[in-house]
Amino acid sequence: METKNEMNRRQFIAQTAKTAAGVGLAVAAGPAINVLGANSMINIGVLGPGSRGQHLMSQLSKIDDKQVRIVAIADIFDGTWRDKALAIAAERFEGRAPKEIAVYKHYEPLFADKNVDAVIIATPEHSHPRHLIAACKAGKDVYCEKPMLHHWKEGDEILKTAQSTNRIVQIGTQRRSLPVYKKAQELIEAGTIGKVTQVHGFWHRNFNPNQPGAAWRRTIPPDLEESKVDWKEFLGTAPSVPFSKERYCHWRCYWDYSNGIGSDLMVHQIDATIMVMKAQMPNTVVASGNIYRWDDGRTTCDTWSTIMEYPGFQFNYSSIFGNQSIDCGEKFYGTDGTIWIDGNNAQNGLKIIPEPDKIRTRDVEAVEIPNEYGGEGQADMLHIANWVECLRSRQKPNCDPQDGFYGAAAASMAIISYFEGRRVRWDAERQEVV
Repeated sequence: METKNEMNRRQFIAQTAKTAAGVGLAVAAGPAINVLGANSMINIGVLGPGSRGQHLMSQLSKIDDKQVRIVAIADIFDGTWRDKALAIAAERFEGRAPKEIAVYKHYEPLFADKNVDAVIIATPEHSHPRHLIAACKAGKDVYCEKPMLHHWKEGDEILKTAQSTNRIVQIGTQRRSLPVYKKAQELIEAGTIGKVTQVHGFWHRNFNPNQPGAAWRRTIPPDLEESKVDWKEFLGTAPSVPFSKERYCHWRCYWDYSNGIGSDLMVHQIDATIMVMKAQMPNTVVASGNIYRWDDGRTTCDTWSTIMEYPGFQFNYSSIFGNQSIDCGEKFYGTDGTIWIDGNNAQNGLKIIPEPDKIRTRDVEAVEIPNEYGGEGQADMLHIANWVECLRSRQKPNCDPQDGFYGAAAASMAIISYFEGRRVRWDAERQEVV
C-alpha cells in the first residue's frame, strides 16, 4: 500500500510532465500592437482581480505617471472580487477611468481587446506560464506576479516567447526596485565587508488560529459558490478535483497550484540575493520541509529550509509559520562584516555590522541606512512605476523574464529536492536540472 509521501511524490512527477507539456497555449496570431508615446494614455487590463490584483491596481493608481488607467478586468469568479476591482478602477484613477470598464470572464477576450495596451496578471501561480505566454503572443506588455513559472521546464517557452514578441515583461519580485538593495550590491562589490561567503534569508510568521487570513487561510467571500466560478479554467493544467472553496481561495496551501513557501516567500529573497550578488543559477540545491503547525488539510509545508550552493557563496534559507521572534530579512556575511537588510521589503533599512577589530583586515564602520521606501506597498509601487516607464521607453525593466527565471527556477529546484529526497544540480551546459 502506498504511503501519503509516496503518493504525493508520484502525483508531483506526473503533474510536472503535464504542466510542462501544457504551457504553450496561445491566442490568435498577428495581434495589433499599440505604440505608446511619451504622454499617451496607457490602457491596462487586469487578469485575476483578487486581493493581490486589487493591491497592484491600487499601487498603480499612486505612481507619478498619471497617463495610465484600468480599462478592462477579467475574472472567472462572477462576484465580490471583480466588483471590488471595478470600484478601484473607477474611483482611484482621478477621473482618468473610461465611462465604461470592459468586463470579461476569461483571459482570451481580454488579451484580444485592442483597447488594452498591457496587462497585469495576478492569477494563481500554476496559471502564470500559460497566461504570460498568451498575453505576449497577443501583443500585450505584461506585469506578471511572481513566480513566473511553477516548474523550471516552463521557463524556456516563456523566455523565447517574450523575446520573439518583443514584449516588455516585468516579473513581480519587487525588491529589485528598492534602492536599498542596489546600495547593498554596491557595498559588496566595493569589498566593504570583505568576501561574502554566505547569505542567510529568513521569513518567519506566526498567527492566532482565529486570526482572519492566518497562514494563507484568507476569508472566503460569502457569495463564492460553484455556479459563479469556471472551475475547469481555474484548474488549468492541474489535476481534476471537485470544486472546493478552500482550494480556490487558499491555493497557496496546495502543491497542485503553488510551491508554497518556496514560491510565495523564498523566491523574493532568492531574487534579491541574485541581484545583490550578481549571480544566476545555483550549482546545487537541497531542501527540507514539513507541516508541524497548520495540519488543516493543506499539502504545502508550514516549515521550510533550503541550502543553495552558488559559485563563490552559499544561500541558506529558513521559514516557519509558528514563531516570529525574528521576522524577515537577508544577511550577507562577509569576512570583515555583515550587511543586514532588515524587514519585509527592507522596512527597517540596511545595517552594516563590523566583525571584531582583531579579526577584520580593513576598517568597517557600523552604519544604519534607512529605507525611505519601506513597506510592501511602496516596493510594489516603485516596481510598477518602473514597468510603466519601460512601457514608454521600451527599455529593460528591473526584473525581466530572464531575471525572473533565475529565482523561480532555483525555487523549483528546491521543490524537486524536497519531493525526491535528494540534492539536485543545475547543468549549466545543458541548461537543465539533473
